[in-house]
Amino acid sequence: MKEQEYQFQVLDLKITQAISLIRENREIEAKKNFTDSLPAWVDLETAVKLKTNRSIETYRSKLFLQPCCGTNYKLVGGIKSWEKSDVLEWLKITDNNLKPYAERFGVTLPANYEKRSQE
Repeated sequence: MKEQEYQFQVLDLKITQAISLIRENREIEAKKNFTDSLPAWVDLETAVKLKTNRSIETYRSKLFLQPCCGTNYKLVGGIKSWEKSDVLEWLKITDNNLKPYAERFGVTLPANYEKRSQE
């Protein structure tokens, strides 16, 4: 391999690494902007839109699927709302870790959801 080819490969590698870092920084900035853009208090409809495309009615009727399993909310302008930090944590909850999440709030899951949490 000629010296010039070697230098070209090194330069190509450095450019690839720089592009990768730029992409990573953009992703981090996008996440930061997302959390910064949320209001201090988040209502159920907004929280559900952030989490899934499922019907809001599912979350209204099954309190254990709501942020903090339907607890720890305040009425803001007459609307049930949760603190931003609680909603951000809830966005990460799946069926698999719903049971320990519910237990933290003293909520018992229906049997069919408890089984999902064990899978």
